[in-house]
Amino acid sequence: MMYVLGKVISVMPPLQTFNKDLVNYLLSLDITSLSLLQSVIAILLSEGLNADEQDLLGNFITNIGGILTTIGSYLDVHQEEQNKTTTNNNESASQKDTELDKKDSLQSELEKMQRQIRELQQQNKDMLNYINKLNSKLNCF
Repeated sequence: MMYVLGKVISVMPPLQTFNKDLVNYLLSLDITSLSLLQSVIAILLSEGLNADEQDLLGNFITNIGGILTTIGSYLDVHQEEQNKTTTNNNESASQKDTELDKKDSLQSELEKMQRQIRELQQQNKDMLNYINKLNSKLNCF
């Protein structure tokens, strides 16, 4: 397993460029084209797979999306914190009230991220249970 992870990590720099290009391409699409592209990709990925395999692949991709969302949320909160520390050197009383509102907002965002983490953990448990069931079925053969 570590060898596989080493291989994955060793190709990360080219992936970063690809990821940026992909995101820029997706941002350039209108909503209709984006929806159509998603549908075509889903259809192509499902070809040749039975229902269990499609379910497993769908859960796997959903988990990746959930983790990407969590990372994005974390980066948003982290950026807000950085902005707060660089701009709050000489704040007035009204600015302090605004900062309290931001703190509440950050707390709310943190709670949201914690919920997302719990949901992802549950999804991972469900996926592991599903994989174990599939392995059990495969071992019967």
